[in-house]
Amino acid sequence: MTKYWSPSDLLLLRGVVSEELIKLNNAHRTLTSLQVAIEALEELLNTQKRNENKLQECLTKSPILLGLEYSKVIPKHKLGAEYEVDYALEKYTGLIDLMEIESSSLPIFTKQGNPSSYLVHAEQQVIDWLDWVEKNSPYARAKMEGLLTPKGYVIIGRDSNLNEKTKASLIRRNKAFNGLISILTYDDVLMKAKTLFEILNSEKN
Repeated sequence: MTKYWSPSDLLLLRGVVSEELIKLNNAHRTLTSLQVAIEALEELLNTQKRNENKLQECLTKSPILLGLEYSKVIPKHKLGAEYEVDYALEKYTGLIDLMEIESSSLPIFTKQGNPSSYLVHAEQQVIDWLDWVEKNSPYARAKMEGLLTPKGYVIIGRDSNLNEKTKASLIRRNKAFNGLISILTYDDVLMKAKTLFEILNSEKN
């Protein structure tokens, strides 16, 4: 501080310091929110009961669980009179993705290794939504501007219900959708959130 600081220098310095403090504060808030959300999701996943509603409440309250690219989740968005999506996921860019959530306790595959009726039904729901948006794009965008070419997601079940054979089947099933639809387990969501927390925490430190 032996250097002479002009009024303009001091204003510039104050601005830089304020900006850095805001960044640190925002980073702290983000980390805290993410940690609380992870703990809440883990607690819900410890139950064996069907719990779509509570899981939906958790994801609605904490969209950060689905990644930093989403600014908010919009539950129960209607596609005309035909469909109601569990979630419209709004990115910071304004674009929208669509998500169907099922219970964490539902099986993804049968004991014989075939896709369960719950998985097939969820996939078909998302296929119907994407098809509707494509056929009704002007109307869809009038109701929700970011509905251009949405990606579809299904969240269902737990990794613990998968063996090596069904894990491979799930990978092949995702590949078959060629990026238009992704099938995730709740453990995938949880692991993504935990990885994000570790990255943000390491950058903070």
